[in-house]
Amino acid sequence: TVAVQSAGPGTGSEFVVRLPLVEPPPEQAADRGAEPAPRARRKLTVVMVEDNPDVAESLSIGLEQAGHRVRLFTDGPSALSGLARLRPHAVLLDIGLPGMDGYELAARLRKRPNLRDTRFVAISGFQRAGDAGQARGEFDHYFVKPVDLAALRALLETDPVRKTGRLRVLLIEDNAELAALTEELLRQQGLEVRTAHSGREALEAAPEFRPQL
Repeated sequence: TVAVQSAGPGTGSEFVVRLPLVEPPPEQAADRGAEPAPRARRKLTVVMVEDNPDVAESLSIGLEQAGHRVRLFTDGPSALSGLARLRPHAVLLDIGLPGMDGYELAARLRKRPNLRDTRFVAISGFQRAGDAGQARGEFDHYFVKPVDLAALRALLETDPVRKTGRLRVLLIEDNAELAALTEELLRQQGLEVRTAHSGREALEAAPEFRPQL
């Protein structure tokens, strides 16, 4: 049944729809007992920086149902503050964040020792051929919205950390301009670079960074 009532002009209307309660057909009842999506063998910590609440909620629910832990931030400054001590397996970054976009945020986070082994995944509403962020090394993978949750899970669960094999280079140079130029050239070659501007700074950075060169 469908009914409508109103107290008069300017007071709005109330619509009431009543539907009969019926038992589902046998095949639908059987579907209720279907096996849920398998949970991941390894529980991962995933950080998501996303200002769209619908995207954030859907991805968070999907990852949490798989057994992963999700920490959500809505902008760059809150992520920079919240990731000071976290060591997540992966960071999912929206490219179109307000104020500080995903490229700038990823570049700043990559410099932190606690995120050295973290995999960075870009999430964007636009498909970009030869994505500049991936070419510069800020991102390991690039997903276009709406994100395929199964593909994202497969990526995170089969390759939960950043690819290894990148040579870690500790650059010790007191000339700021020369240090910046050299660091950029080394990064373009796919090397992981930490810059120290003094011997004391290098001694402090070396135990954490563990440079190979």
